[in-house]
Amino acid sequence: MISQHLDTFAGLPVADYQHEHDGDPVGDHYPNATEGDPAEPGKVAWRVGTWFDGRDFTEVFAAFLDEVDTAEVTHLVLGYWGADYDAGAADPVKLLVEAAD
Repeated sequence: MISQHLDTFAGLPVADYQHEHDGDPVGDHYPNATEGDPAEPGKVAWRVGTWFDGRDFTEVFAAFLDEVDTAEVTHLVLGYWGADYDAGAADPVKLLVEAAD
């Protein structure tokens, strides 16, 4: 179903990258963490996505790159990035290529 997401990917737990939703900060950008102990970026598969009528995926992906030590990230799950019929929908392949370094 569209509202259900993977719990594991390639043997790692999937951690949703949390970001602002409708202007309200979510807080901890490192899910699956114990209090005061953020998840280690290389020990989870990060899910990066947005929602219908939510922030632009390009902005969310840029925030992920800024806030998570992506040099340690080994697995990435892309969530919703916009509908094909939306003008200006993100191109996740282009964003991944640009961030490859």
